[in-house]
Amino acid sequence: MYGCTKLHLINTETKKVVPLTHNDFPADNQIVLAFKDDFVVLGQSSITSPPHNVAIKLDFENAKGDTELLVKSAKWCKFNEAKTERAPDLFNTLKTVVKKDIKISNAEGHLYYSEGTTTKELIAIIHGGPHASFPDCFNYTRSYNTTSLYFLAAYPTLLINYRGSLGYGQKYVQSLLGHVGDHDVIDCMECIEEACK
Repeated sequence: MYGCTKLHLINTETKKVVPLTHNDFPADNQIVLAFKDDFVVLGQSSITSPPHNVAIKLDFENAKGDTELLVKSAKWCKFNEAKTERAPDLFNTLKTVVKKDIKISNAEGHLYYSEGTTTKELIAIIHGGPHASFPDCFNYTRSYNTTSLYFLAAYPTLLINYRGSLGYGQKYVQSLLGHVGDHDVIDCMECIEEACK
């Protein structure tokens, strides 16, 4: 998935890799804030869900080297969630936002719209760079999170990661070299057309 930062536990002996996730604490973006002994503190968010922190207690002793069991038996606790009273309209609107993945042959986009939106206009946001990407995280200050303002105004918003965007491997980045203004423009137009369907 585009622009996601997901954490994984790696067992260096068995080479087993397991995502550090919990169904009750979903997020598209995770970052380690602290790690000591058997405690991990993460910062989590998505474009449509405000940042919050989670504390995770890992039970290494009972997992006995089983990485999947270690993740399944972990105890999670959410704290320090963004306060809704700071921007009640925004937080209420975010609860109604739908995210739809737009996939075309060479790129992908992500369409966000509020339930019940009837407008025929679409706002497509294209990142700079060209070697950059749209991370799927909530941020009050970055320009691409003006998407929140578009949600409030009931405009569907499309974020596009075209050929050359980061996060898809070196070959994908280099595919734009010598084709700037060509491949990226084609990808953006195809994503827009697909989103409009």
